[in-house]
Amino acid sequence: MHKSEYKRIEELENKHFWYRAMGEQVIESIASFVRKKKVILDAGCGTGGMSLKLTRFGTVYAVDINETALKFAQKKGLRHVIKASVSELPFQDDYFDLVVCLDVLYHKKVTDDTAALKELYRVLKPKGLLLLRLPALEILRGAHDIVVETRHRYTTGEVGRKMKTSGFTVVGISYANMLLTVPLLIKRSLERIKGKRYFHSDSHPLPLLINEIFYLILNCENQLLKYISLPFGSSVVALGKKIPS
Repeated sequence: MHKSEYKRIEELENKHFWYRAMGEQVIESIASFVRKKKVILDAGCGTGGMSLKLTRFGTVYAVDINETALKFAQKKGLRHVIKASVSELPFQDDYFDLVVCLDVLYHKKVTDDTAALKELYRVLKPKGLLLLRLPALEILRGAHDIVVETRHRYTTGEVGRKMKTSGFTVVGISYANMLLTVPLLIKRSLERIKGKRYFHSDSHPLPLLINEIFYLILNCENQLLKYISLPFGSSVVALGKKIPS
């Protein structure tokens, strides 16, 4: 990912509807399971916005392979900021109560996502939880994927199989961002028509009213996700548990 993209994320992560709504979804998911302070790994922390939010649940280790991203994370005052790959983590076995891995394993630099999942499994304590999010559905591939170097977009079935192969028990899995999938599909179709003239990510400012409407839509969807799994969407979200045999 280009350095300018990290700067854009840093500027938008507390304003843009997607970062706000998806961040709240993560916090709500964790809050329903976490009852006391935990040792938490943010695997692929990016600019550290989510790591900072996770500190309410315990001690957070923010790990990323990109130095530009880590500089932004350090500026947020995070205590444990570490340069490392999610495929080769510098931690002992059974170290973390919770691992959060958000939009990381899809990246071109993660050449073997199953091996990376096995590494996340290794560092989790028995009965520890993995919260995973990945981009969904190849039909939604577009300019954004070029900019952020997407290797693959997933289905829920595929993610579930890979988690099980890596040792996890799948507690829950669903698509997310369902209600905005049709507008996104239209946007992707227009990108293909424009071709190489259109080349930037989805991380850019929106008019305030549109931004707030989209936020409210995703916030309503977050409430639905508490009770049902959605049949399609632009993301896959999954919760896995380490239950050694």
